[in-house]
Amino acid sequence: MHAVTRRRFEELFGSNSDSDDDAASDDISLDGLDEELNGGENDYEVAYILATGIKQKDYIRGLDYSMRLNEQNYIKDYIGENDNFLLLHAKIEDCDLVFTEIASILSEFEAEIGLLSSEIRNLREGSTAIGMKLRNRKVLEARLAKFIEEIVASPRMVDTIIDGEVNEEYLKNLEVLSKKLKFVEVDLMINASMALKDVKPELERLKQKAVAKASQFIIEMFKGLTNSNSNIQIMQENVLLKYKYFITFLKEHDRGTYNNICKGYVDTRNKVDSCLVHVHYNFIHCTFFNCVIVLLRC
Repeated sequence: MHAVTRRRFEELFGSNSDSDDDAASDDISLDGLDEELNGGENDYEVAYILATGIKQKDYIRGLDYSMRLNEQNYIKDYIGENDNFLLLHAKIEDCDLVFTEIASILSEFEAEIGLLSSEIRNLREGSTAIGMKLRNRKVLEARLAKFIEEIVASPRMVDTIIDGEVNEEYLKNLEVLSKKLKFVEVDLMINASMALKDVKPELERLKQKAVAKASQFIIEMFKGLTNSNSNIQIMQENVLLKYKYFITFLKEHDRGTYNNICKGYVDTRNKVDSCLVHVHYNFIHCTFFNCVIVLLRC
């Protein structure tokens, strides 16, 4: 068994003709070589050598030739693909340029977004300020509209007070005029306003006209009381009470005329009452005298 194994080993790895080597080889132990050779069956190269019986040097020489041949083929393939490699390299450089441009665009876009965010914040702050101004202007507009409504006399009211007939509509316009006069007389700041300086003369003219017309109307009513055919109670209920706001207006806006009206009313009532007393006295006196005559005749 050892002889066969030795011969197989020499065929695979070569033999040495030197006697010293032969003598030395006799001292080498080949125990376990079969196991190592059997274990190499799973290795493709070892299995190939064992199966074909090729010598190691020849196998190595063939393997070296095959490697050189493959190397030359790879070099030829590389040289053949050189243009493709250059084209690929150029494309990679173009891609790098594109990526660089994209990065630059993204950086600019990020900066623009930052500016846009700042502008949006400024717009939001401006919108808040404008909203506050708008609310303030609406409040001011409402107050100004109320102020104008309180001091300005409409053309219809002016025509009614100056040329209109004394009726219920006239009394309503007189009440509106009274409110306007009170409004401008109470507040000192309103009296100092430039707008009132233009309107106040017109209001004063309307007041004087209303005072004159009211006093004239009341005087005419007082004259009606002195008529002997007038029923004082009916006139008081149907005329004096109906137009009593004339007295209120005069009391609030012209004390002198109001006092004169009161004095005139007292004088008128004194005259009327004196006349009534005189009439009743004469009636009673005549009745009593007639009764006495009748009694004397009887």
